Amino acid sequence: MRRREGTRERPGDAGPGRPEAPDRRLVLLQLVAGLLLCGFGWGVSLAGIEPFRGYWFDLVWSGFILAADAVVWGRAGHSLIHGGGWRLVAMFALSAPFWWAFEVANWRLENWRYVGAEIFSGPAQTPLKTLSFLFVLPALAESRDLLRSFVRFPHPPAIPLPSWTATALVVLGLVCVPLLYLFPDQTFPLVWLAPLAVLDAVAELRGRTSIIGLVRQGRAGPVLLLAVAGLGTGILWELWNWGALPFWQYRIPYVGFLPVFEMPILGYLGYPPFILAADAFWRLFTGGRGGLTEGPVTDLGQEGPVGHRV
Repeated sequence: MRRREGTRERPGDAGPGRPEAPDRRLVLLQLVAGLLLCGFGWGVSLAGIEPFRGYWFDLVWSGFILAADAVVWGRAGHSLIHGGGWRLVAMFALSAPFWWAFEVANWRLENWRYVGAEIFSGPAQTPLKTLSFLFVLPALAESRDLLRSFVRFPHPPAIPLPSWTATALVVLGLVCVPLLYLFPDQTFPLVWLAPLAVLDAVAELRGRTSIIGLVRQGRAGPVLLLAVAGLGTGILWELWNWGALPFWQYRIPYVGFLPVFEMPILGYLGYPPFILAADAFWRLFTGGRGGLTEGPVTDLGQEGPVGHRV
């Protein structure tokens, strides 16, 4: 077997189906580059250094993706960037449409607004926003893989969900659309729950890996892992937003108290269903398992070698 460039074999790991260990120097180089880029983006944001300040989001999240991927690559032998192939390109391509759907919903909900975004005014507004949105899905995927490279969550007990669960969730999810439009202040949490309900239910009805199926089988550990990864990503999201310009500011009816950074503390409850909806969205378009698998980091829709399960 020929070695891939920049890799070396682990002792005892040479064999069919086993990924070769990456060169630690390359892993370290990518890690340092990612951390420096992330630090630069956060630094120019807090220091107000123009013209870089306005692009802090792109800088910190591209740095995070590089740094997290380096850790995953070093620990698992492959990662989103190193082995993801076409999935890496597809994830960036699908990311902006995924987040734009929430932006459109927010035109009615008005749960957040952008402050100091004058640099994005005029004809450049949509392209520059879309550029930033490209990082959403890859950042969530890297958070998932980073956590999964260190821990494995236990499976909660099986719940015997009835056979009509998926159909009911599709109906309920679709009913949420007019409710969000008619009663935005009362139903705004549904903007995070309804997409998850519909997308995962569609996966179940099509015979693909789904939260419904894993819960029914007592194998929902990956669901818990994704939820925790989403919460962790949300904390970073809000930390880097704090003191930045431009930044997003929240208006959350009834529960807009006790802000942690800019986000009211109960608002963080939206991040777990958000990452699960992102995963379901990815599975819908690619037919893969996404993060809902016990396979190795990072399978990205494909089962990998048994010897590297985490």
